Amino acid sequence: MNVDLRESVPAFFKEFPIYHLMSHYPAPFPAAENEYRIGASPSGEPDLQAAVLSRAAELSMVALDSNSPETQVLQGWLMNDRFLMRGLMGITYELLWANPYQPGLSYYHVPLVFYEERLGQLFIRSSWEDDATWVGLFAGQLQMFRAGAVTALNPALVREPLDLEEAIVMGPDTRQFHAPARELNDIFIVGLEPNRLFHLEIDNEEMTEVTSGAGGILYLKGVRGGVAVRITPRKI
Repeated sequence: MNVDLRESVPAFFKEFPIYHLMSHYPAPFPAAENEYRIGASPSGEPDLQAAVLSRAAELSMVALDSNSPETQVLQGWLMNDRFLMRGLMGITYELLWANPYQPGLSYYHVPLVFYEERLGQLFIRSSWEDDATWVGLFAGQLQMFRAGAVTALNPALVREPLDLEEAIVMGPDTRQFHAPARELNDIFIVGLEPNRLFHLEIDNEEMTEVTSGAGGILYLKGVRGGVAVRITPRKI
């Protein structure tokens, strides 16, 4: 058909390998043939067929473009023998596409926060270890993965901040607060009306206008610790 989707949205596909990594729950699922990494889903339940296809997609991404830093990180994610697919469905993909001689980069260097503004999706990890805490906002649902269990949350009803140190998630009722006493804070306010303008006031700074993204997420980057922050919807 002579159609390459990557040419239509090159910025998205450049980041897609990192997006893919971050959209998986931290803890692997131990199956009879091998361990699987489980992608986030609205149900929160492990789907092994989807896990096979997810790894097959990773193998194909690396085979298609092995030189970009993003796919080299993905190769580092792939080359762990615990996750080599040995089942009847998955082994064919390993045989045809896996390349153990392709050098990869450690995914431990990937930032622990990924915000995809175009899709309105957000993923945060506390670390790259299997016992990490993970927060994801996708398909209009907010989830937290902790201690091997998925908890589904309503973004519009979040009352207490979810603080993963790397970033903080707050609910839509947050209008005035003090940033945590760290040098800088990345703060995401979720459950807002998408593409809405807000007035942002931060102590000792001029008032600015900010806009919530497609998923109703307002991203406040690098807020100084301890300052007072006020957010007011702009009147239309």
